[in-house]
Amino acid sequence: MDYLYSKSINLESLYAQALHNYRVGKIEVAMKYIDQCIKKDNNNPYFHELKGQMYYESGDFQNAIRSFYISKSILPNEKGFALFLAKSLYHSNTRDNQEKSIQLLLEYVKKDEFPIEAWHYLGLNYGKLKKLDYSSYAFAEKYMLTGKIESAKIHIDRATKITIDPVLKKKLSDLKYEMEKRKK
Repeated sequence: MDYLYSKSINLESLYAQALHNYRVGKIEVAMKYIDQCIKKDNNNPYFHELKGQMYYESGDFQNAIRSFYISKSILPNEKGFALFLAKSLYHSNTRDNQEKSIQLLLEYVKKDEFPIEAWHYLGLNYGKLKKLDYSSYAFAEKYMLTGKIESAKIHIDRATKITIDPVLKKKLSDLKYEMEKRKK
């Protein structure tokens, strides 16, 4: 009898096998194990999250989006699910999904203390949408968080030159002030 489909196998063992196979790059095998986990407990958001990660890393962004939406619907306040979902939406390469990604990321940066990856994906999303002032602003925020002041300055200057948005001008001014304080 195949271990995977044994009736006596417990959920923890199935999940451990899914994780192990995922980590060693056996995605197809891992997917079978995580599907069994989901079959036994469809309301566990972490099972759907792991399945989403497998799809994401395999380049299947549409299925990753579905899995991360399920995770997020089960446990809506888990901010990591929102970040995974936003990244998957970005990689799906549709304008509508990039706008959804931006909304998720804007919420995420408010909740996370060190949202480097979120600012990075905001910059990428805005760039694809040809909102170059917002793209540079997002990258400036990222570089400020990582202490790369000169890179932040390049993006602040670039965004300041091209933006006509008064709200963004204020954010850039605040960021420039923060940058000047750090240089001293």
